[in-house]
Parts: sequence; structure tokens; C-alpha cells
Amino acid sequence: MNSKNSSKPPSSDGYAKPAPKSRRRRSGKKPGKQPGAVGKNLAPVADPDEIIEHTPEHCEGCGDDLRFAPVTGEVRRQVFDLPPVEVATVEHRAQRKRCHCGHETTASFPPEATGPTCYGPSLRALVCYLVVRQHIAIKRVAELLRDSYGIAVSTGTPRKRRVRPKRSTPAANSTPTSRIVGRSLSSAMACIPI
Repeated sequence: MNSKNSSKPPSSDGYAKPAPKSRRRRSGKKPGKQPGAVGKNLAPVADPDEIIEHTPEHCEGCGDDLRFAPVTGEVRRQVFDLPPVEVATVEHRAQRKRCHCGHETTASFPPEATGPTCYGPSLRALVCYLVVRQHIAIKRVAELLRDSYGIAVSTGTPRKRRVRPKRSTPAANSTPTSRIVGRSLSSAMACIPI
């Protein structure tokens, strides 16, 4: 008798507990891709973004110069990689003009230019995605931005961007995700202006 077939507590079973039994049944199939299943692989593309020709300079057999020798064939290999990622800084300049009446009018800034220096909507969306969807700690997201993009983001910046919506109305200039995040997650760059 043990705790599984009587009213005894599990602590009374001692150290001699039975090995757990798997409820999974053997299918009889080998692990991995099954015969006839559609495979997924990295297929070459017909029109690559860049082609780099590599030509042998000397013969591996006798060492003669091959610069003017005819090409008899090619072996192709394609490397799929990410392009270099860098931050684009856009400066917005609002011109001020004086009318013939003497009044000066200043042009308005776009919605993403909220201050003298600020983070753009794409960067804020990336931070929101990494923190909210991927559950990466803000400190690690700040480290990722510094290492990958060269952007020094303090870990307090996402906290300052937190949304505190009213209970009856949705937050102004925020997406539905940011309203949910603003209530449930204390540290996220949640408000992404539309």
C-alpha cells in the first residue's frame, strides 16, 4: 500500500517510490522525418541579391597560372544572411514663416517626433514585441539594442513609456496591445503612437 492506492499521505511513501510510467504509447515509427512527408529545407533562389565570382588563380596539379584559362564549369553555393542592421536617425525641421501680416507660423511635426530626441515607432514596436511577446527582461532587451544596434537605452526608459489608461476609456494614441500591457505589465515600452 502507498499513497496512490490508499488514503496515506505521499510523504509516507519514503524513498522507495515507483518509477513514473509514461502514458505515451509507442507508434512504431522511427524518430525524424517520415517517408512520404513533405520535407522543409533551405531551397536556393533563382535570382540572388548578389553574385560573387571566385576564380582559381593557380592550377592545383601543376601550379600554372589560370587567369586566362577557359571556364569549364561552376559550382554554386548560396548563403542566406541578414543585411547589416543600423539605426537610421531622421531629423525633422519645422520651418517658421512670417506672413505679410506679420504673424509667424511654424509647421507641425509628425506624430513620431514627440521631443527633441526620441525613439521611433519601429524601435518602440520592437521593444514592445521583445518584452511582451517574447518575455525577454528589459535589462536584456536594453543589452540587445546596445550590442546589435549601438543604441544606449536605459532600463528605465521602457518604464517611463508605460501606459496607465482609465478604466472606462481606452488610452489615447495607443494600440489594443499597449492598453493590455499598460495594465498588466509594469515594465514595458507599451504605448506605440499611431
